[in-house]
Amino acid sequence: MLIHSLSESKHLIRMLANLRLVSVLIFGLASCKSNLVVLGDVSSATKLTKYDFATVKTTALKEGDSFTSEPLICQKSKATEGQAKFHIESVSDTDINCALNENNPPNLICSPINKPGTRNWSSEINLCCTLGKDNLCQSIELTVFDKNFDTSNATLNTVEAVDPPEIYKAGDLIRLKLTSPEILLVEGAPRIRLQFDQGTAFANYESGSGSQTLLFSHLVESGEEAIKLDYSSTDALQLNQGSIKIDDGSDADIRLPTTGSSGSLSGGDQRLKVDTSAPLPPFSVGFAYAFSGGSLITVSWGNGSDNNFKTHHLKLCTVDDCATGCQTESLFVSSPAGVSSAGGTYYACVKSEDKLGLTSNWIPSIDPIIVDTGLPQVLKVTSSAANGYYKAGDVLPITVQFSKIVLLQRTSDIKLELATGQLISYVSGSGSDSVLFNYTVAPGDTAADLDYLNSSSLKIGLGSIKDIVGNPASLNLPLIGTLTSLAGQKDLTIDTTSPSAPTGITVPNGSLNPGTRITTQYTPGTDLNLKQHRSKGCFDSACSVSCSTETLSSHSPADIMISVPDQNYFACIQAEDLAGNRSPWSSSSTAVTVQGQAVKKIAGSAIEGYNNCSILGDDSLKCWGLGDNGRLGIGNNELHTSPREAAVNFGEGKYAVEVGVGAEHSCALLNDGSIKCWGINSQGQLGYG
Repeated sequence: MLIHSLSESKHLIRMLANLRLVSVLIFGLASCKSNLVVLGDVSSATKLTKYDFATVKTTALKEGDSFTSEPLICQKSKATEGQAKFHIESVSDTDINCALNENNPPNLICSPINKPGTRNWSSEINLCCTLGKDNLCQSIELTVFDKNFDTSNATLNTVEAVDPPEIYKAGDLIRLKLTSPEILLVEGAPRIRLQFDQGTAFANYESGSGSQTLLFSHLVESGEEAIKLDYSSTDALQLNQGSIKIDDGSDADIRLPTTGSSGSLSGGDQRLKVDTSAPLPPFSVGFAYAFSGGSLITVSWGNGSDNNFKTHHLKLCTVDDCATGCQTESLFVSSPAGVSSAGGTYYACVKSEDKLGLTSNWIPSIDPIIVDTGLPQVLKVTSSAANGYYKAGDVLPITVQFSKIVLLQRTSDIKLELATGQLISYVSGSGSDSVLFNYTVAPGDTAADLDYLNSSSLKIGLGSIKDIVGNPASLNLPLIGTLTSLAGQKDLTIDTTSPSAPTGITVPNGSLNPGTRITTQYTPGTDLNLKQHRSKGCFDSACSVSCSTETLSSHSPADIMISVPDQNYFACIQAEDLAGNRSPWSSSSTAVTVQGQAVKKIAGSAIEGYNNCSILGDDSLKCWGLGDNGRLGIGNNELHTSPREAAVNFGEGKYAVEVGVGAEHSCALLNDGSIKCWGINSQGQLGYG
């Protein structure tokens, strides 16, 4: 009887070792010229053709379990081509004793005998065959596998990534290498189901048929993430209507090593990461203070996050779009961080970056910081008062403008000294760049062009002027007379001296009619800033009683309007300068007499006789009597027992030449031929339509 080699036995053992149950493969001997058939029991004995394998199955065994099968019947059959084979599944660590059944010589009864306590999971199986002449027992080596703890001799016994990067990103190709101790033949498009943190995807067969290595690949897509990439299960290799066979034509066992175990994709030193998402952005970006007087600024934020986080980018920008006026970026793993900056207003912008170079959006600070390392400087001193002349009692606002916002403390000590000798006080402006002082002109002050005393005229005493970051202001004012000084900005003349009074005032001799102008001669008053003279006629030489409306003249003579008949008028004249200072009134030594007024026209009511009107020599219109319904035209409805000048507006240059009086209305013919009426209009008396 010929015996197959031990290496052939091991070859087929490896091929079948990955079956779900522990398996033993034993070759029959070719010289037996028979097929050996393994049956579950005698009653179900059936002849099988070559390469068929009947089985006796049990539940899966693990280390420490034992099992005794039903008797196995090795039945001879007629010689066929090839080798005789049979297959035993699910045996414990046993010896199989072979004995000739005398009652049925063609049959060989093989009984497994349990060996308690054995843990080496290997033994010898005695195979017995008979030709009717003698018995021959030969031994082969048996290795037993249990799927629950050892698959080291699986057909596909390693799965690993080919040249993996530290982290796979979107667009990267994941290439997997499956290595087998056997030559594998692939048909179709098998694939491996990969397990990501959320969901699965397939790595498709690429190449390797006819070798011991199969290559699969998967193109990473956006949204796929894995902290530790693996295939989905031991059944992750799917034929996908294709096939994987070994070189003898039989199907290969396509189970993969248990996930996480040695030889699996996530076993051993392999830790494959997939990251296609940008990191979460930082948040709550801001500054500790709104202002900084130093060049080093501290920025804080809530850290961004990512499974593969690397760093934060930080920059300062002049606009919160994080794109305008930005300084060079700096890298910081976590908050807070300090960055340097020149003076200006800045927003802090921070973004996250992972190890793949994926970045979050820039997140700006809500509020900016003002960085100011320079001292506040006085830019100019000016005033909102109009250029011109000012007298005692006038108030002039004086503004000191700084180069930046300043804050003032103990403001009662802060003064500005003027060339007039006045030390004027602070009014307002703390928290702005313009500090306001008020100058009230005092008697005796004088200045041809108002300015402060000198460049050191801004006094703070125990007070302070600082910018918002605490830098003390420079108190130096622009040089006197320069364009940015007060005198350079404005033309303000301070004049508190009144002009001298006019003298030599004379009026014509005799008497004048009412409404006549008195032509008055005088010697003008004097002043460096003389502007004009004011003239009026008064009943007294003190120039205070029943004075006429003032008229203005720059020099002699002056015309004074007089209107009250039968009165004596004194001519009164006063000098005034450009600042508004005025001399005392001076009067003429004699008065002029106004004659009584002549009446040109008179009319009364023919019906009631309760109201009357007259036109005087100066063309004025006066009415008296009952005033109800506005019949007198003097602006009220009262009774007037003496003539009152009518308030009817005839229009510029117009006056009454004729007047007619009705019961409750009156009409006048004007010098231009038009008619003007006033009073009641219940029956359309006024003719207004």
